[in-house]
Amino acid sequence: VPEVFGSATALRTVIMNIVINARQALKDGGDVWVRTKQENGWAMIEVEDNGQGIPPELMDKITQPFFTTKGEDGSGLGLSVARKVIARHEGEIEFESTVGEGTTVRIRLPVVDEARRRELEQARPEDAAPAGAAPEIEVPDVLVVDDDAIILNTMKALLVGAGLVAESASDAAEGLQKFEGWVRQARRAPKVVITDLRMPGLLGTDMAKRVKEIAPQTKVILISGYLGEDAEAANSPYLDGIVSKPFKFAELLKHVRDT
Repeated sequence: VPEVFGSATALRTVIMNIVINARQALKDGGDVWVRTKQENGWAMIEVEDNGQGIPPELMDKITQPFFTTKGEDGSGLGLSVARKVIARHEGEIEFESTVGEGTTVRIRLPVVDEARRRELEQARPEDAAPAGAAPEIEVPDVLVVDDDAIILNTMKALLVGAGLVAESASDAAEGLQKFEGWVRQARRAPKVVITDLRMPGLLGTDMAKRVKEIAPQTKVILISGYLGEDAEAANSPYLDGIVSKPFKFAELLKHVRDT
């Protein structure tokens, strides 16, 4: 597959969301295939399953934000995020499905030739920083910290799909390193930190205490499936919100929006 310009993290999140959807469509077992190829100047990724398929009357709705056929098990944002991310990459996404036979999702991304490479590298020269100027540091709206990679990437993707700038870390130590770096270099902190409770090294409550010491205005939201066993954590003075696992994304987003 030829080279494309884009965000590896964002594209990985798109593929992950689509594969998760394909897996969930296999109610009675089945297969999921992921293919890549080049076609007519595009780099193409296909995710195909032989699951239950999508009814024709729902095809126009599946990429709408918060539309889901999974009830409380779905957020309705996975395919909405995918559509937005692919559009930002100047690509295309399409769906082909037959009820009872399965679904194929095709993503096309523009191949970068030398002419296009030069065009992108020279784009928007008016925005270029003066020679010798320090690069601008982008500080996210939300920092998400969780040692479960699937939960971490899913939460980040959903927050991005909700219009927020989100960054992630796989444990408290990495999260604090990033947080302190933004404060030190940009003199600004994320507005919200979402942290799991039980992680290797520091607990989420310990991270919350450190975050508040550095930037008291940052809101800290704790997520955990163990709050019934950790009454002390639930009473931490360093928390601005607590969400118990499992949770609906809309519930978490409300906590974020309320900060």
